[in-house]
Order: sequence, then structure tokens, then C-alpha cells
Amino acid sequence: MNLVKNLQKNEAKEVLNQVITNNTPHQQNNVSATGNENTSFGEVGGDVTIYAAGMPQEKEVFKDPTENFTLQENVQPLYMNEEALQQTLAEMYQERIIFLGGKSGSNVVATLHNIIKKYEPDAPQEHRWLSFWGKNNAQRNIYLDSVTEEAFPQNALVAIDITKNKASDTFLKSIVEMPEQGAIEIKNTLRAKNLTIICYFNDTRQVQTLTNQKKGNFSFHFWDTSPPINTIQEFISAFDYSKLYDKNHSVFKYILYVATFFPRTSPKEFKKIVDVLLSEKKDEILADATREMSDKDEILKRTEALRTRSLLYLWEQQTDDFFEACGLAIEQENDLQKVDFVDARDREAYKHYFKSKMPFFLLEQFDNLVNSGLPFAPDTSDQTIEYFIQISCELAKNDPHFYGTKLLHKVSGLFKSFATNEDSPTDIVSTLRLFLVELTYAMLKLDNMLLTERIEFFLFEHLDYRYEINKTPRNLLADITFELKAMEGFDKYRWIELMMGLGKKETKNIAYYLLLRLADSYQENPQDLYDFLEEGIGEWLPKSEKTTPWEQKEAQTSIESYSLSFIVDYWGFYKLDEFNLLAHVNPHLLASWLFNSRLEIGYHNRSKYLPLRDIKHDGSKQGNVLSVDQKNICRVIDKARAILTEVWFRKLTSLETPQEPVKGNKPASQKYVELFVQYANREQKLALIEGWEKQIQDYSVQIRNLDRHDKKKRKQQRQEILIKQENLRDLKGQFSKLAGVNLTSKKGCFPLVGLFAKLTGM
Repeated sequence: MNLVKNLQKNEAKEVLNQVITNNTPHQQNNVSATGNENTSFGEVGGDVTIYAAGMPQEKEVFKDPTENFTLQENVQPLYMNEEALQQTLAEMYQERIIFLGGKSGSNVVATLHNIIKKYEPDAPQEHRWLSFWGKNNAQRNIYLDSVTEEAFPQNALVAIDITKNKASDTFLKSIVEMPEQGAIEIKNTLRAKNLTIICYFNDTRQVQTLTNQKKGNFSFHFWDTSPPINTIQEFISAFDYSKLYDKNHSVFKYILYVATFFPRTSPKEFKKIVDVLLSEKKDEILADATREMSDKDEILKRTEALRTRSLLYLWEQQTDDFFEACGLAIEQENDLQKVDFVDARDREAYKHYFKSKMPFFLLEQFDNLVNSGLPFAPDTSDQTIEYFIQISCELAKNDPHFYGTKLLHKVSGLFKSFATNEDSPTDIVSTLRLFLVELTYAMLKLDNMLLTERIEFFLFEHLDYRYEINKTPRNLLADITFELKAMEGFDKYRWIELMMGLGKKETKNIAYYLLLRLADSYQENPQDLYDFLEEGIGEWLPKSEKTTPWEQKEAQTSIESYSLSFIVDYWGFYKLDEFNLLAHVNPHLLASWLFNSRLEIGYHNRSKYLPLRDIKHDGSKQGNVLSVDQKNICRVIDKARAILTEVWFRKLTSLETPQEPVKGNKPASQKYVELFVQYANREQKLALIEGWEKQIQDYSVQIRNLDRHDKKKRKQQRQEILIKQENLRDLKGQFSKLAGVNLTSKKGCFPLVGLFAKLTGM
């Protein structure tokens, strides 16, 4: 049940006030993005772009995400099915990619190392490792087809550690949803690059994701390495747990807890976690004993003196001894040192025992870690943070309030205290923000109805919470929505609609920037961009009416105004030639959107809060800031329509190949021209023709002004301009013929004097 979804505006505000008053431990401190209510974001002067709030301006360079992989010689699986092993090796030789999973993490890892030792490729391969911790969690999304990237290694066996975070789920989703033909192409690429890939994980949910046929047909070999239940039970039953109850060495249980639930961390990280848990822990030992004896040498009275000692001091003095006594060792892994059990199977036994026999001890350690602030510290590794989030989710399933939303509130309280302090280091604010995003994501993945409802209320409370990073205005809800955009079951459009409908002015603007950020992030995946336009913005567009722009009533909601304006703000300031959007988007949607009769009034409403700028013909930058009046609004929109239709037509014709015409099969460019005619009203048609005519003349001016010193360069540039000019003449000719109009009357919406003043109260 989505509580927030069904709230009406007044009800939502009332609930928001009530929730903030009753549940939020810290008062909200909104950092206003602007000092003056009428000042707009991005209005800094100069030739700036419309993108804000952290949008990337340059395409990120994809770097090799793999690291060196160190093979462990002494690792032995708890259980190994020899027949399955031989089948898996055969698949590796043939298909070059396999998947290992199972309910026993130590058995999965041990099986991985044994497979690699037995695998003998035809040509030498370097052992590499890819994880989704740290830098690869921050790098742009990595999909299975990233192996086709030039930066991905060749002549290598790559072990891919699929963890439980958002970046890892994105990778896994690309595998599950890959069609059979795509899988064949990936396998061919692997053979060509002499690559072998082993993906491994130990999460039951991830195993179910791969084997769920409703997700599609899985086209790769998968081996579930889970040992038989009786094998695990026998090992756990026979295990010696006496160290957890050693009264002379209370340190043992804390060390074993960290080794069990924070496996394979660095020695420094391991010691830091143990230090936190032991910081105030003490025990008592016998310091002295006295006896009173009788004449017959009988003990009459025994007096014992106890001494309190610090467990932290004891741990610091005998670290190496405790390591050995607990069955731990420091191993070399991928050029790094890691702490782990000498026998990895010990972790399975201790994990089972802690959960079944010592639940209150687990809760105590979790609370101590939260109160210490260690999981939120900038110098805490991504791996430790991920482990902590996994522990949080385990607890939240059983207690959604205390270990669910209460933890979110605690972290958000820390976040706000740092975000509102100008002297706070940026890395602390960024770390806390990332932690909130990952924690929210992980808890929503649990698909627990009560927990989901509480998280939704938590997000709703932060509807208007703003902060700054490097003097750039941000909104916490917008950041979380952007990061969770690909999450199944998370309705990003609903949250954007709430921000635009119920948020303050600055929140509405940031929500609009969020739309621009989303579109920018979908460039590499046309299908995602198509869905974004069809299922998102397309649903918010008001229906066009056969009236002049200023005769109709003002768009009633921000969502209508912003959605109408998006086609101008995004494509009006972006080089469309860089990717082929038109091949993936419904042409009726684009044409009806561009010629929507409410576009002018929608853009006018948008320009109350955001700067109105002229559009340059190359679409690469914004022009000068303009005053918001009817003439400038009409000029910008008329120019945008002329530029976009020209660029779309030129792009489509460049993709078409000369061929014999087939009856009933029109070129895409001709279909678009027909749609321009279908959706444009008479004033818009006249404005289009005038805009194209001016641009045709401008091309002639550009040719005359070319540099005459470099003849070769001049010839090339002249040819490029002539092609554009001829292409535009072709568009103008086809359009004029179909529309049956010419330049014999006034164009655009300029003649509608008085209606604008009446509408705006000017």
C-alpha cells in the first residue's frame, strides 16, 4: 500500500507537518538556494549551461575497472560436486562465461579458486578481479556488455564479485534481461578478446534472480554450489564454540564477531572495528587471594580480590596472540592484505551460532557501531559500509521501526548537522549522502510492506530539504530519486510529481533539473530514454487545444509547465547529432509535444523561476538572458521549433540509404514532415517557414564569411554548410507543399496583443 501516493495536497501537507513534529529527531534546517525569492538557479551570468545540481558536463571516460587477482592455494571447499565441476569447466572452455552462486559464501569462494586452478585456457590469461566496492560503485554503470569496451582487459580470466549494492544489482539486471542473441554476441566477444569470466555471489536473493524464469530466459551456465543441508549441519554441530564463553579472554567473542560479519577486511580496518567495540569494555580477573587457616590447617575463610582490566588495552597488547587463538590469519588478496579465518568454513559455523544463540549480543554490537559513527566516517571503507548495511537490513526485517526508519533518521540527522555547517568537509557530507542512498535502496529491496511505508514517510519528510555541495543547491529527495532511478518497484515519477506539486519554489526547480539529469543519464541506453519520455514526461503533457497560445487558461500545475518546457530546454541546448534518439521515440509524441498549443504559456510559467535564454542554432549553448515577455517567449519557442525540426529532418535523412521506393513504405524523414503538418496550427506553420527561410539565408552568409586563407579547410566547411542548406530547402519544400501555406500573412503569436497582459496581470 503506497500511503503517500493517495494523499491529496492538503492531506499531504498535514501529514508532513505531523510526521515532522512527532518523529523527526532533528529540526529541519533548509539551506535556501538563493537569498532572494525571485532569484533563479543558474542565473550567474555569462554563457552557462542549463544543467545544474551536479550534472556531468563531459562524458566520463570508462577506465579498466579490474584489479590483480591473487589465487589462494590452500582453500578447500566444504563441499564439491565433481560432476558439476567438470561440467562447469567444459562450459568455461566452450562459452567463456559462467556463474557461481550458493548459500554458503565460503564454499562459493573456495569453489571459485579451485575452478581457476583447474582451468587450462588455450592461450595464457592473466588473473583479474572486478568488484562493485569503492571506485566501481562510483564509476558509471557497468553492464555485462561493458566487456566490449576497449578499456576492458584482454587475455584475462576475470573473477567478478557480485555483491549486494545498487551498482552490483544494475550489473546483474543487465545479465538477467539480456536476450539470447545478445548473449551469443557477448560470448563471441569474449572469445575474440581471449577473455574468460566467472561471476560469483552468495546471496540467496541473487540466486533466485538468475533462476526466475519470469525475468526471461537466462542464457548462461549457472552452478549453485550450496552444500547439502546435512553437510552444513554436521559441520556446525561438531564445531567447538568454547572461545565465545572463555571467561579469561572475553576479547575472543568480539574478535570473532568482527571476523564473522565483516569478513576479508584490511588489518587496519579490522583493528579499527574491534577497537570501537572494545573501547569501553572491561572484565574482572583474580588479582589476589588470602586464606584463614585453622590450627589443623583447615581453610576457615577464603578472600579473593578482583581486578578490573580494559579489554581494549588487552587487545592492543596481545593482538597477534589473539589472532592465532581465534584461528585468524592475514592473507594476501589482489595485492592487498585481508583478515580471514584460516579455515573459511569457521565463518559459517560462527554466523549460525551468533544468530541462533547470541541475538542480544549482536544487537548490542550493532548499536555500539551506530553510536560510534564508524559506518558513516569518510575513512571507513566501502566494503565495511556495505557489510554494515547488510546487517542493518537483517535487523530491519524483524523491527522496521527501530532498525529501519529510526536508523534512517539518525543518519539523516548527522547528514543535516554537517550539511548546514559551512566548515564541514565535503567528503563527510558526500559519505553520509551515499550511505543514505545505499541504505534506502537496500531496505526497499527487502520488499517488506511495513518497512516500505515507513521509508516512504521518511522520504516525504525530506520533500523540501535542501543543502549545498560546493555552493551548488541540492535536494536530498532528488538525489535519492536519481540514484534509485533504475530500481524495480521505485516510482521515480511519483516522487518528481510530488516535488513539483507540493514542494516549494526551489524544490520545484530542482525537480525540473532532476528531469534533465535523468535524460542525460539515459543517453547510452536509448530504450531507457524512450521509457523516460513515454512513461514519464509524456504522461504529464496536457492535451493541445486548437486555440492560440495566449487565449487559453494558464497551465494549472508546475508539472504541466515543466513537462511542456522540457523539449525546448533539453533539446534546445543539446547536440542532437551525438546520438540517434529519433529511431527510438514515438514520432507522434515528439511532434505533438513540440507543436502543443500550450507550449508558450507553459514556457512562460517555467520562466518565472528559471532564466529565459535565447537559443543558438547549433544547440550547444544558451544565448543571453532575456526579459520574460510575450515577444521573447514567442521568439524563443518559434526559433526552437524551427531548429529542432531542421535537426530532426537532417538526422533522419542522414540515416536513410538510397533504395527503390516500396509502396506504402515512406522514409522516416517524410513521415516526420507529415507529422509537422498534422500537429502544427496555421501560425506555427508560418513561423516555421519564416524561421527556415532566415536560416537558409544565414547559411549563405556563413559561406561568404569563411576563412579564405586555408583553401582545403574552406572547401570542406563550405561543402558541409551547403549540405545543411540543401537539406533545409528540401524540408521547407516538402512542408510547404503539404501544408499549402506561404509567407503572405503575419507569423507566430506576436499579434495577440492584450491577451498576454490580461493573463499575467501586467
